Order: sequence, then C-alpha cells, then structure tokens
Amino acid sequence: MLSSISLWQTNKTSKIRQTPLDELKITVYDKDSTATAVALYEHANLYTDVSYNYDTRTNFYFRIKIRDKATF
Repeated sequence: MLSSISLWQTNKTSKIRQTPLDELKITVYDKDSTATAVALYEHANLYTDVSYNYDTRTNFYFRIKIRDKATF
C-alpha cells in the first residue's frame, strides 16, 4: 500500500544533505586506496509522470569526491 501511494506523490524534489567536512578532506578511501573518485552520497526518486503518458521516471542525485582530476 505504501509503494502505490508514493508513486502518486506530486512532489519530486530532493534535498541533498550537507557533506561533512571530514568527508570532503579525505585523501585516501579506506575501502579502495587506488580509487580516483568516491561517491559520497547517492539518492533516487521514483515517480509516475502524469504529464508524459504516466511513464515512470527516476531522478538520480549524486555527490562525488574526485581525488585525481587527471583521470577525468
């Protein structure tokens, strides 16, 4: 029941949380020391777009820390 209600919500905005300063200052990612970028935040909103033939849409939000600009 909750999933069907959430699909019909009209509010599609998402507020991205503030990234803690210690996450922004990381120089080495503990789980992969060779990583050149790290996803600090991931979020998705799934909704039905009534103005476009009731298709299901997904908005993705990411916050990424790039450690080595030369690799991008």
